[in-house]
Amino acid sequence: MVLTLQYLLKQWEEEYNTKRQHMALAGKTPSEYLDEKLKNHVSNQSLIAPIKSVQEVR
Repeated sequence: MVLTLQYLLKQWEEEYNTKRQHMALAGKTPSEYLDEKLKNHVSNQSLIAPIKSVQEVR
């Protein structure tokens, strides 16, 4: 039962962060919003560094 719950929670987390658009984030998913913020932050700092998406970090 615990493994089933863990699986279901992981699926929900994936959907929530990568598929569901959020009004509070201007219609973007949390993953899209974070990627945009990181990209802007890095480009504003004039750094040349690889940017990883939320999925790649996991």
